[in-house]
Amino acid sequence: MTTDTMHQWGRGALFITASSLLFSIMGILIKLVSVDLPNEMLVFSRNAMALVLVAPFMFREPSSLLSTKCLHIHLIRATFGLLAMYCFFYSLSLMPLAEATTFYFTFPLFSPLVARIWLKEPLAPGSIWGLSLGFLGVILISKPENLLQGGASLIGISSGLFTAVAQGSIRRLAREESTIRIVFFFCLIATTASAGPILPTWQTPQSGLWLALLSIGILAVAGQTLLAKAYTIAPVSFLAPFVYLSIGVSVFFDWYLWGQLPDFMTFSGMICIIAAGVWMLRQKNKKQ
Repeated sequence: MTTDTMHQWGRGALFITASSLLFSIMGILIKLVSVDLPNEMLVFSRNAMALVLVAPFMFREPSSLLSTKCLHIHLIRATFGLLAMYCFFYSLSLMPLAEATTFYFTFPLFSPLVARIWLKEPLAPGSIWGLSLGFLGVILISKPENLLQGGASLIGISSGLFTAVAQGSIRRLAREESTIRIVFFFCLIATTASAGPILPTWQTPQSGLWLALLSIGILAVAGQTLLAKAYTIAPVSFLAPFVYLSIGVSVFFDWYLWGQLPDFMTFSGMICIIAAGVWMLRQKNKKQ
């Protein structure tokens, strides 16, 4: 490995670490604001702010702003991305930050299954072991009795499943569309779709809450930008462990802000999901 390569990989690790920190701070704000504002307003605010930030870049695109041959795939991506967002934001109001974050990061476990069913891609060798370990982690965090009863755990797990489907649609879109167009169409459709549900639940935020809503949108866009940049300069197999820094950061903030620490079963489940996620991401990179 050359010095330049090591430098690039180091920058990639730095970008993804910063991204993890920003996403964790965003999760904290959502959890705090969810006490005063409904979930529908949080989701709309996050999407609307992202649209405002992304829209100017579309004017650099050579083709018409709203011209696309893949509208149906954009709709699928936006639908499942929006469902994932609703589930993740809602789970933050129901459970500790670290648990909600861990459930969200089950998406690498679902991604191979989505790719197999939808994209007809074969499972990478050894995937079954990663899947088994990951879903064992889900059971440990949820506690078997709670998982059977449904509720918060299933909402958290759904955020990971819907994210996996959304990412599968991105892979389909990437064959035809530029990255900025994929992001723009998601923001446009998600903002439009999430505008309706806020009408019956509207509450005028106080001045401090407006600032929090603005910050949630900015943190989301900044975190996604750093994440995308990291993947352009360093391989997935190297970055995989850094993706899960968000869980560690969330555990720290759970303890620091709310005095909550995961019990033994929950902590064991987190370790299982992190190990399985890293394994699955590396297997995927080897296959590619």
